[in-house]
Order: sequence, then C-alpha cells, then structure tokens
Amino acid sequence: MIDGKFTAKERAYLASLPAVKSVSPSHIRYTDRFKVEVMCRYNAGESPSAIFREAGLDPKLIGYKRVERCIARWKQQEERNKRRNEHTNHYMQDCDDELEAIELRGDDVDQSVVDLYGAGAAGTSGSDVATRNVGASGSNGVQSQGSDKLQESRASQDMLSKLAQAQLTINKCDMLIAKQALRIDELERVLRKFIQ
Repeated sequence: MIDGKFTAKERAYLASLPAVKSVSPSHIRYTDRFKVEVMCRYNAGESPSAIFREAGLDPKLIGYKRVERCIARWKQQEERNKRRNEHTNHYMQDCDDELEAIELRGDDVDQSVVDLYGAGAAGTSGSDVATRNVGASGSNGVQSQGSDKLQESRASQDMLSKLAQAQLTINKCDMLIAKQALRIDELERVLRKFIQ
C-alpha cells in the first residue's frame, strides 16, 4: 500500500479472495456472505483482526483502521435493521405465513395451529372471540361489552405470546445453525491447509 492506495499486485491478490466482491485502488467491497460471517463471529466474541486474517485479508495489508471502520459500519447497519424491524409485527406475519402453508397443503387449519402453537391457540382470533362473545352476551348490554373486549384482548395477547415463544425458538435454532455453519467453514479451511 502506497499513500493509502493499493498497488496493482495487491489489488489482484485482494480480488482473488472469495470474501472480496471488488477492489479499487482505495476501496474494498466485501461480499454479503463475508459481512454476515464477520458480524456473527464478532458478536460471538471473536477478534475482528483474526476473522479478517483468516479470510486472507491481513490487517497489515489492508490496514487495521479499515477493519475497525468495517465493523463499526456493519454494526450501525445491524442497528438500523433492528430498529426498522421493530416497527413491523413479525409474529403476526409469521403466523400468516404458517397458515398459508397449512392451507396450501390442504390440512385442517384449526388442528394444525394447535399442533404448531399448543392447545388453546386455534380458534382464538379476534373475530372468533368476538362472535362467541356476542352470542353469549345476550341482553346484558354495555357491561358485557366491556368484559367481551377484555376477553378478546386476553385471547389476542395469549396468541401473540405463543407466537412470540415460537419465534424465539426459531431464532435460537437459526443462531445454532449459523454457528454450526461457521464452525464447518472453519474446519474446511483448516482441512484445505493440510491438503495443499
């Protein structure tokens, strides 16, 4: 590196790495896969310099400051994505996706929801609860409307709670799979060193 610019030889080397999407004299663009791997491993406690070094991106070549800036930039991106995702209700979206898949298979929706989310989850949507409550309220008037809304709210909260628990289980599984994939990649790199 001369005056913060990569030489032609360094650019050729960097461009040959699987972690690098493209290289200019002063910039390196990384693949999305590499960014995800770096952040997973960084969040698991690994050193950023060690992660980059294993990918062939020695901080002595690309600069320690570049590694630090990449981590800082990617952490900011993760934070933005988290904030953006908090504004949408993924639990309900996941529920809709599951129900759609069940209907496409032609399964019984109520029984499948019970199987997925536990007993009591099926048939507790807001409209079902409201229908049952209207039929049961009869002539009690305004007083029963308040209790109907309370029951509807509780049923809705129970369903969201079950969906949240299911989502947490899925997230834990995804994290475990990601860690296993990273470990497999690491072992494959070690194996390649012995083969060569």
